[in-house]
Amino acid sequence: MTANSPISVFIVDDESLARERLKRLIERNCNYQVCGEAENGEQALVRIEELKPDIALLDIRMPGIDGLEVASALAKKPNPPAMIFCTAYDEYAIDAFKKQA
Repeated sequence: MTANSPISVFIVDDESLARERLKRLIERNCNYQVCGEAENGEQALVRIEELKPDIALLDIRMPGIDGLEVASALAKKPNPPAMIFCTAYDEYAIDAFKKQA
């Protein structure tokens, strides 16, 4: 990210409608740009490594590798993106804080 470039955001959610809604919300603000998306944790880890976004929006409950596991893996990287969980399940909040998200 440079001083004039938008903040890059990567969306991870197994529901396509949720990804589309997040994309629409982000694209309303010219300071942010969606750089990619994934429908599961496996895809997310590969694409985030390739694209190196500033922010990763993570769904927590997904089949396979869930959002908490993605956050754990990303937190071990030298320069992880900021991680924001997008979920309707408040019982995951403590685990999310433990992952520094």
